[in-house]
Amino acid sequence: MIILSICNHKDMDDINDINYIIVLGAGLNDNKVGKLLKNRLDKAIEYYKLNNDVNIILSGGLKPNNTISEADAMYNYLISMGISKNKIIKEDKALNTFENIKYTKEILKSRNDLDKHVLIITSEFHIFRSLMISNLLGLKSEGLACYTPIKMRVNYMISEYISITRDFIKGNIYKLDN
Repeated sequence: MIILSICNHKDMDDINDINYIIVLGAGLNDNKVGKLLKNRLDKAIEYYKLNNDVNIILSGGLKPNNTISEADAMYNYLISMGISKNKIIKEDKALNTFENIKYTKEILKSRNDLDKHVLIITSEFHIFRSLMISNLLGLKSEGLACYTPIKMRVNYMISEYISITRDFIKGNIYKLDN
């Protein structure tokens, strides 16, 4: 499933009618955006430049060994790249992918936008699980993958396999409770 989603992900030109971009966190290096997260943000900037009417939700909380949240670091990066702060929404509680989607859904609900179409931007190996969680939580979503170097992709794919099972269970429990 992971490999198929890597091989069959959509191109930017194939994704239309998006109301929100969601960029999922990927860890920081010394409180700054790391390479994996930078790739995600650069993909968001690329899409935004073609569709600048969308809002961008930056999802990622404060993790150990950092003094700022992933959302704050992503915000600083996007501002430095010329993105208007009026188009950026920070979700700074999430500590994992399931929480990224769950807390983003809460933001959309508070804005009366649960019916809006969202674009989840993440790494290639992460698209399948992110969209699975989004579907389980009832969001209308598409995925846009950014490149991951091969040497990193293999390691992440192994951990993704385990995480898919865990998050599938979490998502179904969440659905039963809500």
